[in-house]
Amino acid sequence: MPTVRFYQDLKVFQRSFEAAVQIYELSKSFIAKLTDSEGEVRETQTGLQFALACRYISEEQFNNLNNQYNQIIGMLGNMLSQSEKWCSFSSDNNPEEKLIWLEL
Repeated sequence: MPTVRFYQDLKVFQRSFEAAVQIYELSKSFIAKLTDSEGEVRETQTGLQFALACRYISEEQFNNLNNQYNQIIGMLGNMLSQSEKWCSFSSDNNPEEKLIWLEL
């Protein structure tokens, strides 16, 4: 068995690093993150409804925050429907499409 001088020489490190890179590649699609974000916003709105029902916040506070979150949902929806304006895709000989970020 060869002597290991650095942790990067370990097979277990190499395999786990390769797996981590694959996971990163699969999860870096920003478009998918937009739908996740919309879900989080809607979850927050539900929390606001509970806060109102339990009288932790006033109706005025609820309406103000809920309207802000409705605007955020609209903005996320616009980003999803117009993603070609702020990102592009390249296959670069890879069967999976890779996202190329453009400056916003």
